[in-house]
Amino acid sequence: MSFKGMKSNKKNLFLIYLLVSLGLAHHFEDEIEESVKGCSQEMVEMMDGENDLYTVSIIFWVFRTYGHNISSGKDF
Repeated sequence: MSFKGMKSNKKNLFLIYLLVSLGLAHHFEDEIEESVKGCSQEMVEMMDGENDLYTVSIIFWVFRTYGHNISSGKDF
């Protein structure tokens, strides 16, 4: 997986996923909540043209893990 060319919001969500996977997310809860809230406002832009299922699944997992339930339909 390469982060080259990926926008910073997606990079933030991947970083959050990594922190949770490593068991370190509890050290950064405030920063994670702020980042997820900021990313949720740009969800349509983030998902526009995204065709990598792995990336989409991580984005959905992070949002749902932090209480931002999103529709799986086209009307994000």
